[in-house]
Amino acid sequence: MQNDSNEGQQLQNLDNQTTSGAPISPFSPEVTPFHNNPKPKMPKKMLSTILVSIGFVLLIAAGTLAYLLLVNKSSGSDIDTTVSKDLLSTLGDSMKSSINDPAQVSSAVEKTYNTLAITKNVKDKIWVTVDDNSQVLNFSSVRNESSPNESDYNSVIGALNTGGLSEMKTSTALSSTYSSSSEVAQYFSSELIVCNLKNSLVSAVKDIPATFSLQVSCANQTDFSKNLEAMNPFIDAYIAKGASDKDLVFRDPVVQDSGTPDYKNANLKISDIDYSDSLLGLFYRKADGDWNYFKTTDDQYKIDCSEYNNEDLINSFLGVPCWDSDNEVSSFVDQPTQVIAPNPGDKSSGSGG
Repeated sequence: MQNDSNEGQQLQNLDNQTTSGAPISPFSPEVTPFHNNPKPKMPKKMLSTILVSIGFVLLIAAGTLAYLLLVNKSSGSDIDTTVSKDLLSTLGDSMKSSINDPAQVSSAVEKTYNTLAITKNVKDKIWVTVDDNSQVLNFSSVRNESSPNESDYNSVIGALNTGGLSEMKTSTALSSTYSSSSEVAQYFSSELIVCNLKNSLVSAVKDIPATFSLQVSCANQTDFSKNLEAMNPFIDAYIAKGASDKDLVFRDPVVQDSGTPDYKNANLKISDIDYSDSLLGLFYRKADGDWNYFKTTDDQYKIDCSEYNNEDLINSFLGVPCWDSDNEVSSFVDQPTQVIAPNPGDKSSGSGG
């Protein structure tokens, strides 16, 4: 009985505690069977170090991206010269292997001074030669008269086409298909490479039989940059006077100071693309102005002095030899003689009285 009385008292006390409105802690064991422990905090110094490292990595990435964009913008469509040099070697091997049992074949990628062998079309009917000391592929196949090299020619054309090169048409009559009696000159180009092909029948000399000579010369597109930079002002001046009616090669500019301060003149070789005719192009300019085209001649000494007939021409070519047709003698470009009229009141030149 005593136990029942104690239990009743405990229940009464619990009931009184529940209805009394006293708050119970939400994290008390009576309500929640576990404790929510807070997550450990990262030290501020370590957090700062990580944030700085992330920022540094992002800065490097942004700088790298900006550099790549700048290089790409400045280089435009510049070509990887290492790749194109490898392609030259591959092209040479392809042409060499395409010829069956050649009488004489040579192929190599090497530095050469034979820059006249390769030209590149840079503007309508205007060409320039490859830069000196460029990486050049020279390929040749020679057969004797009893064995024409048409098969060699066709094989090489096939190798060029397989290499992605297509023919560029020119105004010269030499650009044609294979001929066993006359010279063939053809020009090929791709995004990476420029090639010139010539095939000719070499006349017999004394007891030496005639031979068929097939020559191919190739260079990288980038190997014309120096000559093109030097030629551009003269090409623009030439074109400004009127388009050419035939393909011409511009090369070897020579710039000279005139006898007049701040004036210059220049001469350069202008040749037909097959080099059948080579002339001298004359240009002039005042101070740092644009170049102007004067004329093309086979001999500058034969230009009549009277053709230097304006102030800029005279000042630019002052002291240059010319031909005095009035007196049939060689002379020099000079300022025109100034005739000074006598003062009407000056009687010193009179005969006296």
